[in-house]
Amino acid sequence: MKRNEESEHPALEERLYAYMNSAEYEAQDVSAIARGMGLDSRERPALRTLLREWETRGRLLRLRQARYVLRAPAEEPLTGRIRQLKPGKFLFVPNLASKEKLRPLLPQDAGDNIELPVMPHRDAGAMDGDLVRVTLRRTATGYHRRRGKQRPTPENLILEVRVDEILERRRGTWVGVYRPGGRYGTMAGDGRTAPEQVQLTTPPPPELSTGMLVTVEIQSFPRGKMPATGRVLSVLGYPDDAGADIAAIIHRYTLRESFPPDGTRPLLIAVTQLTSTDQESMEKDLLIKEPIDKVVMHYAATAKKAGLDGVVCSPLEAGKVHEICGNDFLT
Repeated sequence: MKRNEESEHPALEERLYAYMNSAEYEAQDVSAIARGMGLDSRERPALRTLLREWETRGRLLRLRQARYVLRAPAEEPLTGRIRQLKPGKFLFVPNLASKEKLRPLLPQDAGDNIELPVMPHRDAGAMDGDLVRVTLRRTATGYHRRRGKQRPTPENLILEVRVDEILERRRGTWVGVYRPGGRYGTMAGDGRTAPEQVQLTTPPPPELSTGMLVTVEIQSFPRGKMPATGRVLSVLGYPDDAGADIAAIIHRYTLRESFPPDGTRPLLIAVTQLTSTDQESMEKDLLIKEPIDKVVMHYAATAKKAGLDGVVCSPLEAGKVHEICGNDFLT
């Protein structure tokens, strides 16, 4: 429903939306909203009526102490990629332009690594790596949704994403294991780069046997209760066959199988330790007892020995890495 549709106070509605959608707005009650908008006493009854209408229509969330926030804070759709954590659980990773639109809605310490949860059953059939257009919705955390009558506080609110449109699929093929069953059999995927089950729509090649790795051309993506479908493109062999695992990785992640004849290739860079890791967390979380600077230098030397082009490390460690690995080793 559009903002002005069936509204008895279209001008007030426009002003209220602009006020509540501003970057400076924080959850407020009716009196604070009226003061912030500069409304006189004759306009306040219409404001109360409009707030009740918006709450009924799902445009607002009413918090504790009768404070209000917009449920959909960003009017324009946002664009970004989908990151799949496990089957049915997705995160939205906004592109640079969408990040700037999101910043006023996020805590000041959110940083650059912005990932928002996709609402359950609102992924529109998107899969890991797909480019999507989404809209946002504020909601309470699961605990407060279950509490029923107890109103949430601003601290209990999270931003959830609804996928409106899939703009670009990351993959045109899937990799998985062939299983018999049904008319032509199925392919069992890993649930992230490929659906857990894909129904095959054409007879499999005669050399295909149960348990072999296959690549499958995508014919339809899973959506709701509708399964994914496809047809076998190639047979890679059994998982323990020589080269089959490497071929599966190349196809699964759409990696290049060859490089230009001039010898150019991508640079291979390793990570030593994250700059957020300190000695205490390394010992506690990674069970590494050696001094962190010694560990970083060991990792760098190992990467150099393996033929890599450089490492990611702290600027404070770069000089020592160059002493050990040479000035042509990238940091």
